[in-house]
Amino acid sequence: MRTISCILAAALATPLLSYAAESKPLLLNGEYELVSLKQAGKAIKLDAKQRPSLQVGEDGRVSGFAACNRFNGQLQANPLKIGPLATTRMMCAPAQMQVETAYLQVLQGAEQLQLHKKGQVLRVKDGQGGELRLQRTPAVRTAELWVGPETKPCSAGVMKMDCLQVKTSATGEWENFYNSIAGFQPEAGKSYRLKVKIEKVANPPADASNLRYSLIKVLEQQ
Repeated sequence: MRTISCILAAALATPLLSYAAESKPLLLNGEYELVSLKQAGKAIKLDAKQRPSLQVGEDGRVSGFAACNRFNGQLQANPLKIGPLATTRMMCAPAQMQVETAYLQVLQGAEQLQLHKKGQVLRVKDGQGGELRLQRTPAVRTAELWVGPETKPCSAGVMKMDCLQVKTSATGEWENFYNSIAGFQPEAGKSYRLKVKIEKVANPPADASNLRYSLIKVLEQQ
């Protein structure tokens, strides 16, 4: 059975709201970032800097970033249906394409949408062991980034570039950073810990990130 329900806490088993066929998905309105992904019951690793996103409008329109390409489509409440989704047609690294394929497959096969934790977490299930867990994101937030002393060759679609090596915690793994950080000019051979501002970009170009990073402060430099 395909359903859309709102649950204020994960512990509650009874949905507090189910949308009728004519209802707009008002409580779903907003933007979300993918924090975990399963396809057919198997967890798929996400790149911290290339996480898929989802935006839900008051009129049921959906759009977002799927790890390589951007997409848009329509959310129907009853019976639940997301799509068909139209996407741009870039090719990216195999790992990005794996995430994108699984993400879009679960979205378009969605049989259940649930809001948890006072509307901050959205879970999407497809009935075949596929599951998305998305976190509602504010328009502007701050974060700490660790930047390594060297860049590495990488590709964003067909474009070849040198990526900063970044991690989001002191003990995390280094990952390619496909974006730029406004106001930050690293010196080769030096490592940094930064405080940055992250802002959402409305309607970015098809080959661009939907996030803008700006330097607030250099916390450490080695």
